[in-house]
Amino acid sequence: MKTVVKLLLCTALAVCSGASLHAQVGNMEDSILRQYERKDNVDATDREYENAVRTNAQYATMRLSNGDLYEGYIIDGLPNGTGTRRYANGLRYEGQWLDGRRHGEGIMYQANGNKYYEGEWKEGMRHGEGTFYWPNGDSFEGTWVDDKREGFGIYRMVEGDRYEGNWHNDQCSGKGTSYWSNGNKLYEGEWAEGTMNGEGSLFLSDGSLYYKGAFINGRRHGVGAEFNMGNLIYYGEWQNGRRHGEGTLYVPGGIKLYEGQFFEGKEHGHGTLYDSFGEVVYEGEWNHGVRTEEVSAPAAE
Repeated sequence: MKTVVKLLLCTALAVCSGASLHAQVGNMEDSILRQYERKDNVDATDREYENAVRTNAQYATMRLSNGDLYEGYIIDGLPNGTGTRRYANGLRYEGQWLDGRRHGEGIMYQANGNKYYEGEWKEGMRHGEGTFYWPNGDSFEGTWVDDKREGFGIYRMVEGDRYEGNWHNDQCSGKGTSYWSNGNKLYEGEWAEGTMNGEGSLFLSDGSLYYKGAFINGRRHGVGAEFNMGNLIYYGEWQNGRRHGEGTLYVPGGIKLYEGQFFEGKEHGHGTLYDSFGEVVYEGEWNHGVRTEEVSAPAAE
């Protein structure tokens, strides 16, 4: 059972944690791009634009001192309107420009010709609706603000797993749902900073409900219910992914098996054991799943 739980939680978190890791890679590439563009964005001199014609709405080809090549419309020596820039590092951008920066609709291509980002830009950053593509085949489609995912978006992993929901500061945050590669739900509920936080439901790959309740930092924590093949088997308190506190165990059919205290996943403290007819078998103290002091149930009259 522990193996199943670990698989479920790790798979559910993999979508957002993988997205965050890939976002770091993307941000590194963006940093490189901005280094390439810094000279012409800040200082559009005749030296930086050796072949630029400084006049309104002229179509020209410009070779920058850093090795980049721009072909398109310029105004006052800066890319404005539509144009294509081929970067010295192999990337290529085709789309709209404003005062030397990517601004409006445009597509950035990787050095191998595959798309890197397609969508809206603002002052050189991804801003608005757009789709980002990672070299390994993963993708994100949704809303961007200042190069970060913000609002609703869908992150798809090349293996078929995906996350659909809200984002904040480039991480899964708010209401969202992750899916198994077969399309069934994996986790549905609340997220914060890329992990399951708040109320949510965890599902097995066959679509059956496994857990419904509270999460903190990606673990079951608080009050929640555990299920097996659709049957409730535990309802109560959890701590750090284990049954901990007051809770009740059930057998199929909703019949109580044990009611009382738990500690780190085992019966511990005061608790009552029941038979299949609901009659008290044992009531007393428990120590890590073992009875320690028996108290006889009152005799039936």
